Amino acid sequence: MDSLVYLFREGHCPESMVESYPVLSLEQVYGALAFYLANRAEVDSSIRANEQAADREYERSPQPNADLIAKLRRARVENQVSS
Repeated sequence: MDSLVYLFREGHCPESMVESYPVLSLEQVYGALAFYLANRAEVDSSIRANEQAADREYERSPQPNADLIAKLRRARVENQVSS
């Protein structure tokens, strides 16, 4: 649903949405858009909450990865054979 809402906000027509998501029928896209228009405040709120959750996860993920990358680099340097 979120993806269709983003496309709708960008001005895409339902037919182009079906081209982007061929697993969906035109009727399904129209149904999703009708639901969105009838429940816009709730759907927008849900999308914002999902975006905020994704942002929080993104902010937390670099640190553990940075530690792992540093360990791997140290191990590579320690295990290099002198030529």
